[in-house]
Amino acid sequence: TAALSGYSVTVITSAGTSLYMITELSGAPRWKEYEYHVCSDERCTGHLFGKPPNDGSAQEMECPHCGKPRYKTLQLGGKTVTEPASWFVYFGVEEVIRSEFFGNPEFCKQRGNFRGEDAPGSSMWHGDWANRARSYKDGVIFQHDSSIYDIGIDWITPYNSTQHSVGIVFIRCADVNPRDKGKSWNQHVIAIIPGPRIPSTLNPYMKIIVD
Repeated sequence: TAALSGYSVTVITSAGTSLYMITELSGAPRWKEYEYHVCSDERCTGHLFGKPPNDGSAQEMECPHCGKPRYKTLQLGGKTVTEPASWFVYFGVEEVIRSEFFGNPEFCKQRGNFRGEDAPGSSMWHGDWANRARSYKDGVIFQHDSSIYDIGIDWITPYNSTQHSVGIVFIRCADVNPRDKGKSWNQHVIAIIPGPRIPSTLNPYMKIIVD
């Protein structure tokens, strides 16, 4: 069970080429299988395209809201290249929690130590939202096998230039010692928005994450 709340922290300040950066941040050399196409045009409310079918059948070729084409055509080195107009890399919340969080012994040791009324000090666990959460499905959020995860997004400038911004969407577990929340074993990337500009709407990027 994951109750998601927003926040923003700096997770990285510089990196190399876009492809190198994506593979280094994700740890997934075959990042293409995690690629999703979107429409994030400033005149549109946003749209998440379905995955291209493997059987070669027809796919959605334009945004149903604004009509913007899914793909764009470029001339590179004398060749015509077709690529998605807007895309991002998404690894899946459940997959990241299972493989990255629970694959780390330190996380398994620390998870659940700071939550509920017994959490020491002044913390979010003593707030109004916690009282409301106790009534959600008989308090399933506070059960031993449940955890609450924060979701956040930060924008970095990998080329030391304000002309290129890359979005890093990440999650971290909320029921660990607050001073440990930002440690590497408790914070992992779930999506990368390659830029070069910050999208005018994040709706299509966040839809697949929160659905």
